[in-house]
Formats: sequence, structure tokens, C-alpha cells
Amino acid sequence: MGCFLGRPDFIAGNNRVRILKGLAQGGFSEVLLAEDIDSGDKYAVKKIQVTDASDVAKVEWEISMHNLFIHPNVAPLVGSASEPPIYYLVFPYYAKGSIHDDLCRRRIKREYLPEVDVIRLFRGMCLAVECVHMKSIAHRDLKPANFLYSDDRNPILIDFGSSCKMPMTIRTAKEMQKALDDAAQNCSMAYRGPELFNCEIGTVFGTQVDIWSLGCCLYALCYFVSPFDIAHEKGNSVALAVQSPHTISYPGDAPYRPSLKTLIRKMLVVEPAERPAIKDIIFALDTLEI
Repeated sequence: MGCFLGRPDFIAGNNRVRILKGLAQGGFSEVLLAEDIDSGDKYAVKKIQVTDASDVAKVEWEISMHNLFIHPNVAPLVGSASEPPIYYLVFPYYAKGSIHDDLCRRRIKREYLPEVDVIRLFRGMCLAVECVHMKSIAHRDLKPANFLYSDDRNPILIDFGSSCKMPMTIRTAKEMQKALDDAAQNCSMAYRGPELFNCEIGTVFGTQVDIWSLGCCLYALCYFVSPFDIAHEKGNSVALAVQSPHTISYPGDAPYRPSLKTLIRKMLVVEPAERPAIKDIIFALDTLEI
């Protein structure tokens, strides 16, 4: 890959791209560090291997989602290329890494984020989600690992591979099982809403699935991990734990006011219809005194 100076590994639009090294590996994809041969710009390239038409449709959906959302808190798609069975999705390279990585480092030392940073970061996360919800799309995999830091440490939302159009109604037992299997595969367990663990015929999924995930994200910004990561680490059933969010504990040594805990509790409500809309969460953040 990229053995000869000036020879690209692939071309995405007007960008001649040379792969430098691997950054992360997944089941059917990997993330690579790359550069533009002409400009020297660094890119993060998502390399996806497809096996059938349904895989191709998923990649094309992900590309369409990134092209749909133009927002400072959503990662822009620089370009894409295909060399069947390989697809390349090209994004800016965010050298500061993910919010998840930052929280993992902080957890070891119990180094809490300052409250002003929690509010600023979470507001940026919510603005990205608001942009998505305005198009009647749910991201469905909101978590700190899917928010990268920009150079000025603002959150950037990535990975629309799990997103889907909302609302979605479950009409048959087959659709019900398909929805649960899909959620198990594409929605991270510790950030997955109760309705994605257990649903019935007649269930209507909406963008409220993301509000639950945002509640888990705000908890993680304050206390390093999702409350349901903690349940999993203790060997408890996450599917049962999400049915009882009132039992979540909040570390007493954290430097946060009760108003942040109240906001978390408002989002972590089992009944989706009782969760606040994204605009109400942003309004609540704007009314907090900093």
C-alpha cells in the first residue's frame, strides 16, 4: 500500500489517497490513517468489505447519511471509492481521538471533567443529534466512542452505519424478531434503550431511542462510563438493568450539581414517549448556570 511516491492506493473524487497505516480493526471493516498525495491532508479511511447486496445497501446508506447531514458537530464525508468487494469512506482525521478514549484515561485516575466541559461537550453532542432528528433519522448507536474530538475539542459525531428512518412500526412477529436481532448487532448494549431489548407487535420506534443513549452519554461524561457498563461489569443482566433506571447510583464525590443528575434521570425513562425531545434537552442545557 502506497509503496511508490505519487501512486495512490485509491482515488475518491478529486482526492488521490495513500494509505499509511491501520488505526482500528472491526468485524467487517477497519479504520486506516491515510493522506492526500497532493495536499498532504490526513484522512481517516473506513475500509469496508462487503459480501452481498445487503452489505452494499448498508454502505450506500451510510454514505447517503453523511452526505445528508452538514453540521459542524457531524463528521463530513470527504469522498468515497469502491473496488468490489471493498468500499472506502474517507473522513477528516481527528488526531485527538474519541471522547471514550479520554474518559477511559480519566477513569483510571478518577479525574472528573470540569462541569463546564461536561455541559459544553454534551451540548455539542445534542446539536449533532438535533441535526439528525430533524431529518426523521435515528442514529441508534450514540456513545462516547462515536464522538471524536475536533482540534478545538468539540465533539464530532461519526458512524451512521446503524442509523435508520423513523418512525418504524412493528407489525408482525417476524418484524419484531428482526428488529431485536438488528439492535443486538448494531446498537451498543450499554447505551441501548429498553425498547430495543424487548418489543411487541404494535411497537413504534422513534427518535426517542437516541434520547436514552444521550442520557447514558451524559452519565458517562460525568462518571466515565455508562451506568449499564457498570451493571455489565458486575455480571448483571443489562436487559434487566435498563428496566430499572431508578436504581442507578451517582458517585457522591463527583463535582456536579443536582441539575445534571436531574437531566440524566429525565432521559433515562423506560417509556419512550415520556423522554424529552432533543430541543428540550438543549433548552435545559442553555438554562443551566455556568
